[in-house]
Order: sequence, then structure tokens, then C-alpha cells
Amino acid sequence: MWARFEQAARSSEDRVAISREGLAWTFGELRARADRIADLLRGLDRRPVVLAALPSGPEFSALQLSCLNAEALFVPLPAEARPREAENYLGLLHGDLLVHADPKTAALYEQARERLDLPKTCTLDFGSLLALPRASDLQHLLTAPSANVACQDWEGRDPCLVQFTSGSTGRPKGVLLTQDHLRSNLAQSRTYLEAFHQRAVFCPLPQFHAMGGAVGLEHLCFGSPIHYSNRFDPASDLTRMKEQSCEGLLASPNYPRFLLRLGLLKPETLPTLSDFVLGTAPVPPDLIVDLREAFPEARIHIRYGLSEAMGTLLRLSLGPGETLEFPGNIGRPIPGVDLRIREDEILVRAGSCADWILDENGVVQPLLDPNGYLATGDTGQLTADGQLHLGGRRTSFLKVHGHRIDPGEIEAVLRGVPGIREVLVLGQPEESSGQRIIAAYELYEGAAEPSRMDLQKSCREGLSAYKIPARFVALPTLPRTAAGKPDRQALARMLSD
Repeated sequence: MWARFEQAARSSEDRVAISREGLAWTFGELRARADRIADLLRGLDRRPVVLAALPSGPEFSALQLSCLNAEALFVPLPAEARPREAENYLGLLHGDLLVHADPKTAALYEQARERLDLPKTCTLDFGSLLALPRASDLQHLLTAPSANVACQDWEGRDPCLVQFTSGSTGRPKGVLLTQDHLRSNLAQSRTYLEAFHQRAVFCPLPQFHAMGGAVGLEHLCFGSPIHYSNRFDPASDLTRMKEQSCEGLLASPNYPRFLLRLGLLKPETLPTLSDFVLGTAPVPPDLIVDLREAFPEARIHIRYGLSEAMGTLLRLSLGPGETLEFPGNIGRPIPGVDLRIREDEILVRAGSCADWILDENGVVQPLLDPNGYLATGDTGQLTADGQLHLGGRRTSFLKVHGHRIDPGEIEAVLRGVPGIREVLVLGQPEESSGQRIIAAYELYEGAAEPSRMDLQKSCREGLSAYKIPARFVALPTLPRTAAGKPDRQALARMLSD
């Protein structure tokens, strides 16, 4: 992967490669800084596990590329997480080195480490890491033992990237992706990505997210500059897109929808914009119609992928004048991807699909069935001409703006609210986000009902913003199965009536 990026960088040394708010690096600067950090990582006495709690942009990509160059293990974390989430990440993989760009981020993860009674480890801001003169100086700072006992089980699996996703207990799982998976993704999407060579794109998705991270590597390795946004600021985003002559917008469906409603997304404002790449959530047909009306000559690409695979698995590309034939259409498998439907569930097999996952207990588990297929957890049906019509989720996991969320994590937080006896969380279909989170609860007898403000406060303290329920429902009793367990399906029927 490093060789692929280096080849692209050397052909565009002085061209801006990547930016975020207030910071932009050329391909030459990105390559030089990533190479400098790789020299430090290669000189250590063990293969380090590097935790990246960085904003999207140049520092994040430089650290990831340096890990690929030095064959270190790269683990992206949100720069802004809640204490409970930070504990979940570090409890699974506490790392040798944590790199940040903000003292508040460093304090968040250090406090989580102390609460878990984990060994102290090396925590550096990106600038200090880059300024270290020798590998021995970094080695001196690595006082902690090896990052995790489970790392002993990774020999022969050789992961280069751990992509966190929700686990069945509310704690994360770590998808183990190798350089072969990353290279397979580039090969599978080669023709598509070559069309973006030296064409700038804009991405408001967080880089620690599966799609936000994948598109960064994809475009940089094909010489396509990418510009990230870390906060929703329409005026600033549009100014940057115009200044950088961005030709592509890579986003969830909600982002262009908001810009259209604000009257900001139009050719007069962004004269170079010609491609929309939409992923992380279902794309409603009316959004395609609205984009068509605003940009009649644009190409619109609908992208389907998973945290358990690197990059895109299915893509539907709509040329000028084309719209969605039916809701849920996500096109056909891209070259190198084999698709099957088993009992309505979508199964995929590709070189970009991870073979292993680190479960909630830190144990490596296989992801693929004996025939090499990955169960996606999504349902779907193939049309007569081979296009996939995406249904809903087969499992209880929720999908909100592309984030895979375990309802158990939200339920655990709400059970801590005084007076609440039991909670059930589920998702209701919503065009803009994929699913709308609903939390229903019952109280202990005689307990005072918490206010909506109290419920939201508890959620804000324990959960990232995208996990906070949109609706809270108080019920005398939650529906239960014959065995007395809360019945999620019965609740869904009750709330849909």
C-alpha cells in the first residue's frame, strides 16, 4: 500500500493532497512526514500498536501511511468520544502509542486508562511525534508492555488496521484488516478510482469511520486530493470546496439533502462539482431527483460497504438524466465481489472482506463461512437483471448514518437513570438517516418519571451524539415473551400501530 501511495505522490509532489479546516499538505509533504514517522516506528523493538485519536485530515493520513510503511498496526479512534466509549476501546486494545492533536482528547483516553487500571503508555501529540529525532527517543517513551494479550493470537494473520464496530454486548469488536484486504479494495475499484486521478474530492465523513477512512486511502493512492471537514459548517465547507475546485462530494445522503434545503448546493456556487458519491445509509429516490434537478449533468454513485470489508462491495453509478428505478437499489457487485442471497440475507465474498474479528472479550474469531462468504446482516433481493434491492437489517443492530449501533449499549446507559427498571431500544426506518432510534422504558413501581431532559443528559454523558434516541416512550410495562424477556419484535409492532 505504501508503494502504491508513494508512486501517486511522486507524480504530484507540489499538488495539495489533503486538507482539513486550517491545514493543507501537498503530496510531497504528506509523503515526507509519513516516511519520517515510519523511520521511528521501524526502529522500535516490537511491532507497535498505534492508536490514532486524530481529527480527519493530514495528520490522520500521515500516521496511517507511516504505519503501512513500517508494518505497524493502525487503530483509528474518535477524537471526540464519551468516557464510557473510550473505556470500551481501550479495554479491548490499549495500544503502545496513542497519538492525538488536542490535550482534551489525550486527557479523555488517559482518564479511561486510569479507570480501567491499565498500564501507562506513550501519549503524544502529532507534532511532538514528528519532532522526535531518533527511534531510540520513541523507544524510551514506550514504557508499557505489549498492547494486548490477544495480539499473541494475531501471528500469521498480520493485520495492519483494526476497524472498530459494535459488538453484541454493546462493547466494540475490532475488524482485522490486512494489507492484502486494502490492496484488493484498490484492485476491485481500480477503473472507478482511475476516473478521479488528480480530481479533488470533498468528504465530511469522519476518517475513523469505515467509509470516511476507506475513501481517504483510495483517493490518495490514485493521486486524487481529498479535503475533509470535521464539523458541519456549510459556509466554510462550500468555500473550501470552491477554493480547491472539488469535482466530487463523498458523503452520507443527509449532507447534500441539508445543503439543498439551505439553497446552497447549486452549480453557480460549485461550478466544478460533477460527481456525488453517497454511502453509509439508504439513498431515497427523491434525493436523486433533487440532485438531478440541481445538477442535471452530474454522475451519482450509490455505494454499499461494511465495516467488515475494506471499501465498496456494490455500486450503482447513475449518469446524466438517470434516476433510481426503485427504492433500495444499490446496483451490482463490483468486479471481484461475489454475492449470494441465503434466506433473504446478503452474503458477499471478496478479497477485501476481513477474515477475522477481535470479539468483545479480546479473542480472535473467524468472520467468514467455510466457503469464504461474509454474512452482512442485511436482507435483500436480486432483480431479474442482477441488481440488488436492499431490504432491512436481519439482526437487532441499528444502522444510523452508516454507524452500526448495538441497541444494548444505549439500553445499558438508560438503565442507569434513576427510576428506570427496563429499557428496549429499536430503530424505525427513516429515509434521511437509515433508522430513527426509539427508546421505550418502564419504571419501578412508585418511581418518579424522568424528564426528557434527564434522559437526554444521561445519553449525552454516556454516548456519542449519533447514538442518542430521537424519541423516548414511557410504557406501563414493556411487552415480554412467554419466557418473561423483553420482546423487541412485539414492541416494534406496538409502536408502528
